[in-house]
Amino acid sequence: MKYICDVEKEPALLSTSYFPSVSYVAALKLFDCKIELYENYQKRSIRNKCKILGANGTLQLSVPLKKGKTQVPITQVEIDYSEDWVINHIRSIRSAYGTSAYFEFYFDKVCDILNARPSKLHLLNHSILEWLQKTGLIENFSYTQAFIHPKSCPMLDLRYDKFIGIELPAYDQVFSDKYGFVTDLSILDLIFNLGPEANLSYRDIKYNLEK
Repeated sequence: MKYICDVEKEPALLSTSYFPSVSYVAALKLFDCKIELYENYQKRSIRNKCKILGANGTLQLSVPLKKGKTQVPITQVEIDYSEDWVINHIRSIRSAYGTSAYFEFYFDKVCDILNARPSKLHLLNHSILEWLQKTGLIENFSYTQAFIHPKSCPMLDLRYDKFIGIELPAYDQVFSDKYGFVTDLSILDLIFNLGPEANLSYRDIKYNLEK
């Protein structure tokens, strides 16, 4: 399969991500990516957040983290389960995608991932990638063995959400009639709406990336 992409299979570096965006997952497929496991936690980022599309528009789902996460290595960041955010996320996903074409094929596994309640954020995000791998949306992925400083990064550095000039193909969404096409949501949006055909849309993604 040939991908329409400005840079094909160039080495790239990503951060860990919670139910990552379509562009993130496409990068895993299109580039030779490593995922950074030795950085410090970055606030207000994709590391513990994702976006879905519901009846009231775009909704951000955020994984609560225990205090003391700032300037802590990502592998030490602990998830806070003192409030039952898992149920809220599951309800939000059901509300957003319950009428989607492939909801019943994937929803139970999403629930399994969340209900496993791992103690660390990177473990939760790893389980999501393992699921995406089993669905065929991504192939192999690997992690860094040490922190790679941005100033000396030998590869395309996408850790800080620097997807520049990205073009994503439109596809049918549950609330397209109300909001039109909303681009680059969580991979959940693509999976629930397209199912096995989600893999095909990567062929049309174009990146214009700056190092």
